[in-house]
Amino acid sequence: VYVHKKLRALAFKIIEANGLTDTSPIAAMTTHSEQVPGSVGRAALGVELKIEKADSHLDQGEICIRGPNVMMGYCQRQDLTAQVVIEGWFHSGDLGYLDDRGHLFITGRKKEVLVLSSGKNIYPEELEKLYRQSERIKELCITLLSEDGREFLAVVIYPNKDYFVGEKSASIYQDI
Repeated sequence: VYVHKKLRALAFKIIEANGLTDTSPIAAMTTHSEQVPGSVGRAALGVELKIEKADSHLDQGEICIRGPNVMMGYCQRQDLTAQVVIEGWFHSGDLGYLDDRGHLFITGRKKEVLVLSSGKNIYPEELEKLYRQSERIKELCITLLSEDGREFLAVVIYPNKDYFVGEKSASIYQDI
């Protein structure tokens, strides 16, 4: 989003698109007249997009694509085809959401889901996005660790040193 806005401020016209080999050539794209920073645009002509959520409380889900651009199947691999093309919808493995005007935003990969031993699914990108809103944090990474047979979430935070210098903070750890 940051780079997009900076390039637009320099009068560059940005066209973004999304498409996989399995959905050639494109599934969604922006136009010159409709630019939404962070979005890869709306569904291409004749293509449908839907978000399949694992949990209705989540903002994001798996991006599914249906249309003439979707592959017929993997060569001599009906087993693999059946795993990704379900009732005509190609399940991309990408996570994202559609805004109220149909713009697609890609947020991560389905395989990046952390599954706790309790069975609870944790989507690190959502948490990281939330924590990045803090001016105290420059970078962070949420991961799953285990110790003595127990699993737990952990976060590695790289603080925004400029913020703490400006605030004359005595304890970065405590402030974060």
